[in-house]
Amino acid sequence: MQQADDWLGVPQVIAPEEIVDPNVDEHSVMTYLSQFPKSKLKPGAPLRSKTLHPKKAKAYGPGIDPRGNMVLKPAEFIVETVEAGLGEVLVYVEDSEGHTEEARVIPNNDKNRTYSVIYLPKVEGLHKVKVMFAGQDIDRSPFVVSVSKAMGDPNKVQARGPGLEPVGNVANKPTYFDIYTAGAGAGDVGVIIVDSQGRRDTVEIILENKGDSIFRCTYCPILKGPHVIYVTFAGQQIPRSPFTVHISEGNTHTHACAHAHTHTHTHTHARKHLCMHTHTHTHTHT
Repeated sequence: MQQADDWLGVPQVIAPEEIVDPNVDEHSVMTYLSQFPKSKLKPGAPLRSKTLHPKKAKAYGPGIDPRGNMVLKPAEFIVETVEAGLGEVLVYVEDSEGHTEEARVIPNNDKNRTYSVIYLPKVEGLHKVKVMFAGQDIDRSPFVVSVSKAMGDPNKVQARGPGLEPVGNVANKPTYFDIYTAGAGAGDVGVIIVDSQGRRDTVEIILENKGDSIFRCTYCPILKGPHVIYVTFAGQQIPRSPFTVHISEGNTHTHACAHAHTHTHTHTHARKHLCMHTHTHTHTHT
């Protein structure tokens, strides 16, 4: 009643202790209450603010960390709104290809008015996570999140073919083997061949994606003797790698590799150029 007197200009025509008395004069109460509709609020009145403060909402958790999130692995984080007021939380995730999806937002109904947010990255690359409270971005939104491809399992990869047989391959004659990655997840397929003199730059390697999670490695050894072939997936060696292959001395096929070189160069110039200069070839399997 004192604040009504101070800020609304409503005089206390009845005392507080009288208004709660069961025997109060009803006419006095009606007279007092009738003044409120005509009253006007004075400047500086101590109102409880209903203003929302989106920038006082905050988000934290691994799902908005710059690094560490992976393709097809649920990304989660928390949005806390206790200092922002009462409003709706919406989260939109734009992936590296420009596709936008709404994330799942679950109210936790706790004292800090937090929300659990979950989204599932489907592609690798930079994602923008836009967190909105009452229609506006919260502090630091949008968050830029780098999503990497999930590391595959090299133990599920197999390699076989004539190019991996211990004997039977001949110098200056192309040979090959296939690498099977079905069920292993995403990762880079890599091949390194060390010749009988311990060098990595004498054997030309061509790695080709044949589809159906099969990669064909064609190579042409120059020197005779034992060659060591390292086959890796997602940065780790696959089972049975490294393979030791004994190369026999060539007979009349001294120009076989040169012929194969010319043929491949014509049709796969970009890949050929890379193989000739690196002699260590990797191919991405997704």
